[in-house]
Amino acid sequence: MLPLLIATAASAMMLPALQPAMLKPSFKAKMNEGGSAALQVRVVVSPTGNVVDCRKAFLNGPPGNVDAFCSMLRTRLSSPARDPTGQAAYGVVYLWSHWTHGFWTGSGVPSWDPPDLALETNHMPKGFADGSLFQLIVQADAKGTVQTCIASAAVPAQAQEMMCNEAAAGSVMPATNESGNGVASIQEFVVRLTPKSTIDAVMKRLRRK
Repeated sequence: MLPLLIATAASAMMLPALQPAMLKPSFKAKMNEGGSAALQVRVVVSPTGNVVDCRKAFLNGPPGNVDAFCSMLRTRLSSPARDPTGQAAYGVVYLWSHWTHGFWTGSGVPSWDPPDLALETNHMPKGFADGSLFQLIVQADAKGTVQTCIASAAVPAQAQEMMCNEAAAGSVMPATNESGNGVASIQEFVVRLTPKSTIDAVMKRLRRK
């Protein structure tokens, strides 16, 4: 197994990107009884910018919304992912869509978005609130082994190294190409950091009297 490479800020590694306007639904979504709905999909984008795989990651509402959202995304080109050398690559991102009172309210990431990994830390990186979500960009091989990692936001080197090493301790779901075969990819990996003192305080409140 090759050692994990912690990328520098100068790395050309990038996730695939869709313009916000491209995420606005072109279909009429179906609502829950309360008039709301939400979904998250896992999307694989090819080196040519085409969506080649789209599947449900989270759903609150009728399942037909996922099918309609994925069908819409397949008709729209995005900027492809870039590997550490700047070459176009397969990429994996997670996309949200929300509706309230029957109207689309955007594609923002909710604060309760489930992370790929939840970690304890003695101290939060300066400028970040307790329980903050950190987006990592990882390069994985066709089997899902993480080979390269970088934090998308500026965080201290020690925090980035800790999160990247923990992300690489397991594997990610491999991306699949147009033929359904596993391929190397650039993927989004989300980590939630929570101070140990905060967790201890919560556990103390939950403890039996």
